[in-house]
Amino acid sequence: KKLQLARQIAHLFDQYAVYRPEMILAWEEGENRVLGHDLAEDLWQPKLWCRVVAQLGCCSPARLMLRARQALTAGEIPFSQLLPSRVSLFGIDTLPTVYLGIMGELAQILPVHFHLFSPAEGFFGDIHSPAEAHRALARLPAGHDPADLYLEVGHPLLGSMGGMARDFQEVLEGSVSYVEAGEQYLAHAAPHTMLEVLQNDILHLTHRSPASGSEPPQMLTGDDGSIRIHACHSRLREVEVLQDQVLALLQADPDLAPRDIVVMLPEVSAYAPLIEAVFGLPFEDERFIPYRIADRSLLSGAPLIEVFFRFLQMAPGRMSASEVLELLACEAIHLNFSLTPEELPKIRLWVEKTGIRWGIDELHREKLQQPKERQNTWRFGFDRLALGYAVRADGAFLGDILPYEEIEGQGAELAGRFIHFCETLFVQAEKLASVMEIQKWQDVLHDLLQALFLADSPQAWQLQKIRDSLAQITLEAQDSGFSQPLDLNGITILLKEKLTTQATAQGFLEGGLTFCGMLPMRSIPFRVICLLGMNDGAFPRMEHPQSFDLIARYPQRGDRAKRNDDRYIFFEALLACRGKFLLFYLGNNLRDGKPLPPSVVVEELMDSLAESFSLAPAPATPEPDFAARRKALEARIVVRHPLQPFSQKYFSGADERLCSFAAEYCRAAQAK
Repeated sequence: KKLQLARQIAHLFDQYAVYRPEMILAWEEGENRVLGHDLAEDLWQPKLWCRVVAQLGCCSPARLMLRARQALTAGEIPFSQLLPSRVSLFGIDTLPTVYLGIMGELAQILPVHFHLFSPAEGFFGDIHSPAEAHRALARLPAGHDPADLYLEVGHPLLGSMGGMARDFQEVLEGSVSYVEAGEQYLAHAAPHTMLEVLQNDILHLTHRSPASGSEPPQMLTGDDGSIRIHACHSRLREVEVLQDQVLALLQADPDLAPRDIVVMLPEVSAYAPLIEAVFGLPFEDERFIPYRIADRSLLSGAPLIEVFFRFLQMAPGRMSASEVLELLACEAIHLNFSLTPEELPKIRLWVEKTGIRWGIDELHREKLQQPKERQNTWRFGFDRLALGYAVRADGAFLGDILPYEEIEGQGAELAGRFIHFCETLFVQAEKLASVMEIQKWQDVLHDLLQALFLADSPQAWQLQKIRDSLAQITLEAQDSGFSQPLDLNGITILLKEKLTTQATAQGFLEGGLTFCGMLPMRSIPFRVICLLGMNDGAFPRMEHPQSFDLIARYPQRGDRAKRNDDRYIFFEALLACRGKFLLFYLGNNLRDGKPLPPSVVVEELMDSLAESFSLAPAPATPEPDFAARRKALEARIVVRHPLQPFSQKYFSGADERLCSFAAEYCRAAQAK
């Protein structure tokens, strides 16, 4: 807990240095204030910051930034000949004010070019979302004119989801002086699909609404399928429906290729096994689609790393038979002890027949505060195996041991190799029970990797990742002067955090259908963009700040928040799509089938579509209100899928939006 708290405080202090440098500098001058507010309950934060700076004996990041900016302002630049002739920044959604200020000072010396993605033409920093406008009107005193508030709404989606771009534009306008070198906006010359009209409306800040919009709603005459929402019962069904939808798109458009399609996921690790199970078809299969999965964490995409952490987790425990045999099933481990996959079933039989259940021996059980009993432990089973080979007892006890007599010939060699594996495992587990400094932990875990895993395994690069991460942790501890001993849980937390942050972009844009995480600036133009996991409460992702987080307590424009980032990523994906925009979410309860709402961003998209478009009313019927238009539009673009992929609805042709390319499911539906 101490280590986890220290990591949270360190992350928070890092955020202070970037987003509140003035507060940090004031702390170093002895002022316990933040944005004009006196710190009454959190005085420990400035005291701790000053102690850390004093202990490290160096300038804080905030003061280094201040000195860099002062040097740029005065033109006092050592080694100025090393400066580039020009600085260009790409792929930046937002930038903290401290970095923006340094870029502004640098621009006085050499050209600095910002290449920014802008969702709309012109200035939109002063527009408000509908919710913000309603709150402002609610606070307006009686008798005042609402027009005095200048509540520019623009497009409601830009106001509600484009907060990051809106804040950055306002910060940019107020922080630095710049010259607009050129603008390039990609508008649809003749928009004819729902998606194209929506994108043009956002670009031109056009708000279509029957009541107070700048343009009336556009009448929909047909179903272009450019925006489609799929409600499924489970994550597996999401992936199965996605496969059928992609196959249908590829079949309908011969010019469309898998490389023109991207699938974005809030949690890549949660969907990766399902993607591999559904899309991992042989090349000869008619449904085969080449695909790549990017942004996978090393903890989810590396089996040897997973086995390594599994052993660290089981080492302080009971050493049950199932845990040890599961570890032995790893190819890099059993081959390291000269055991073949064909020999593993015999080993499992021996473990079962000799009565091995849990515990290394009676002393190990005693350490776990259990009765000091040798029976059914690993070494109890080893005694039975050894005596069974060495002595022919004909079913009689030798002392307190009943020999296991089913071992003969080459079985003895196999038993020896198996016992050697187990004893090696127990020795390594004993080493992990100590409390050590990080440098010592590096040596112990290096020995563990060498003792258990095959060095020349095809997956040995994963073991090297562990060694590299340990080296980085050791170096960081040395640089910071950290010498406090850690237990196994502490070093495991550090190592997991280091490996978790090493998500690799390998697989992104490498050909085939691309699965990737929902990361900033990943929404480059694709003909088809699919978003999975658009579930209520799961996206946008929530980030609960600590009670002592001063940034969350006293927010400012330009502050980062996971929820706002996710809303803007969704908005970017909507604007980047060039053809079909498909959304998938858990729309029905898996147990009782009751409808579930989608993510709030999907609801806001539906509200905007209901305002911007209308269906042709039936003859001699009154003009429908907003609720009726939304219900009619939802029935057109939301597809609710059956629980089972072999439902007859997929093959009856009653709803052309429901389709399946699985012949086995067709046969199952016919057999019902």
